[in-house]
Amino acid sequence: MAFPSRLFFFASLMLSLFVLPRANHEACDFLVDANRAFVYLRFDHAGSIPSEDRGGTEARFWFRLTNNCRVPISVRTFGAPNGGAKDEEGVMYDVVRTPESQPQIILNNQPPAPAEPGEMPRGTMFDVSSFDTIGPGEEILFSIPANSLDKRWHVEIPFEFAPRKSKGTWDPNVGGWPSTKIDYYLEDLPEKYRK
Repeated sequence: MAFPSRLFFFASLMLSLFVLPRANHEACDFLVDANRAFVYLRFDHAGSIPSEDRGGTEARFWFRLTNNCRVPISVRTFGAPNGGAKDEEGVMYDVVRTPESQPQIILNNQPPAPAEPGEMPRGTMFDVSSFDTIGPGEEILFSIPANSLDKRWHVEIPFEFAPRKSKGTWDPNVGGWPSTKIDYYLEDLPEKYRK
């Protein structure tokens, strides 16, 4: 019995020396900055622009959507709002209700207290849009209305990987396309802007 256990130990050691470091190295090669997620939002600034539908001004937050991986990504875009920042683009996003993080305890069959007043705003998910490709290490500037972030709802921005087109033949039996999203919550804002 001693021989098989030694063989297993030796095989495990060789695996850790040759396979695991290579896998870790490949994962690092996927990222431009190994200290960040492969796609992230960086808060840029807060401000206001003229409100198009209510008169007055509208408070907004500006972000930089950054592609931190070696594969281009694409996001759905539209025209930037009037009065926005220079080089700003409109990025499509959805406003989604945030699930309660803590379970509610119901005592004496009493229902939980009603939610605070306030209507959840809508995002900008239109049927018609353009696609903007963000290359590795590149970013685009966009803004959202400040009321799109609340402790009761958050923003979700869908994106897809956009690999370079191959010159090979297309297999009609292969289908499907992966897509994902980046979530941004009120708690992600710098503390002084959360109120």
